[in-house]
Amino acid sequence: MMMMMMMMMMMMMMMMMMMMMMMLMLSRTLMVFIYEFNEFTNITLFVISY
Repeated sequence: MMMMMMMMMMMMMMMMMMMMMMMLMLSRTLMVFIYEFNEFTNITLFVISY
């Protein structure tokens, strides 16, 4: 019984870690994307104004 609990806990922890990692990766890619998008918009705005 105790062993089962331990295993469950370990699995949960692993899942949490994986989720966190995924979130981090996603957020990083999102940030990069947003940054690039901003650059693009700035350039387009500049061109339009020019």
